[in-house]
Amino acid sequence: MSDAPQEHQALAKMATAVSAVRRSVSAGHLRLDPDAAERLISVLRAQQDAVDLAVRRLGALARPVPLGANPVGSAMEGKFWSRAATDGDPARTAPDGPSTDRSLTNMLTRYRRTLDEAEQAVTTAMRQYRTDEDDNVTRFRRVTS
Repeated sequence: MSDAPQEHQALAKMATAVSAVRRSVSAGHLRLDPDAAERLISVLRAQQDAVDLAVRRLGALARPVPLGANPVGSAMEGKFWSRAATDGDPARTAPDGPSTDRSLTNMLTRYRRTLDEAEQAVTTAMRQYRTDEDDNVTRFRRVTS
């Protein structure tokens, strides 16, 4: 059985690491060779596709289970659906603040956002590398002509 708090912490650490990379890229401290960046982007996109598929499959599972047309059955349907779609406590899923929802759907959605941010950072680092290389070629041509 998985330890959700541990997985939640690992996801938070990953998001923090990606934020640090993005800051390094934004500050101009990190550039990536286009070949290496393309390989990394390929890996990130494969992970994004896998997460998208998992979220779609979870969405198909997170539906009310027909437990009968009676008050108890209806209440249990809602309870089971809520637990499948979130961690079962709607108060913990704050729309205007950080969510403490530890459902698999929520964690995968947050992981997907982290993958998107990583891809953006890699793309920007690759673009900066190319810009620097173009600038260096231009300067070198000026010096040699």
